[in-house]
Amino acid sequence: SILWKTDRPVANSWSTPVIVPAESGPVLVTCGNPWVIGYDPDSGRERWRVNAFGAGDVVPMAVPAAGFVIAATAGSRAVAIRTGLTGDITATGIAWTADEGLPSVASPVSDGKRVLFCDEGVLTCYDAEHGSLLWTAEAGGSFWASPVRAGDAVYLFDLPGTNFVVHMGDTFNLVASSKVPGQVSATPAFSR
Repeated sequence: SILWKTDRPVANSWSTPVIVPAESGPVLVTCGNPWVIGYDPDSGRERWRVNAFGAGDVVPMAVPAAGFVIAATAGSRAVAIRTGLTGDITATGIAWTADEGLPSVASPVSDGKRVLFCDEGVLTCYDAEHGSLLWTAEAGGSFWASPVRAGDAVYLFDLPGTNFVVHMGDTFNLVASSKVPGQVSATPAFSR
């Protein structure tokens, strides 16, 4: 049975909703064009919204990092959103923005201190608290599978089937790479 239903004022969205921690309690965050919206996961009541994106389909999901919700999509921008506010917080709730290396399909990954985007053979890492660009690196082809972090290692599979293992740090460090047969467009899952 349906517990609640809330209409969203977005033109399009392919992004997966995500629940992120906040001081006021967990927030269900959805990304669409143009709004990133935070909802109460128990009632569906809107807590806040940010007019974040100006164009295109929105595919990557948001990620929590450094006390913010970070959302990004290619052709627009990345935004770090403060989660403790209410209402339309477009003017007051954005801590920083970025416009380099934005993902078109793969969702970002974070260790809480840094946030990593991957798209079209380019990896881009930002400081999650301040939004400063830490590094960029070329690696592989297009990324449709989202990166997965295990400890300090990030596993990234490009569409042609190469797995890159990158150290999640302030400088680029490729730990290993290997090829799997066939294309990879699905995000891997890890066990144990």
